Amino acid sequence: MNGKGNESLLSVIEEAQGNYSAYSPDLEGCVAAAKTREETLRFMREAIEIHIAGMQEDGLPVPEGRASAEIRCCLVANGRRGSRSLP
Repeated sequence: MNGKGNESLLSVIEEAQGNYSAYSPDLEGCVAAAKTREETLRFMREAIEIHIAGMQEDGLPVPEGRASAEIRCCLVANGRRGSRSLP
């Protein structure tokens, strides 16, 4: 990343009981939570920026985004179950 931005870091957002939480698999300990999905995403972007700034201040290497996500859907057609990856 070289401090140029956090556009390549994956954020995983999960719905919980009455709120949402998020984390980045590439930045251990970098998390956020809020009442809405949108607010959680905004807080997560801020958390990533703060986390990276702290790493840079401490002289630690900032990891490249390596995590990825794949969307899979369970399909039911003609009584048969299957799954496929979506583009």
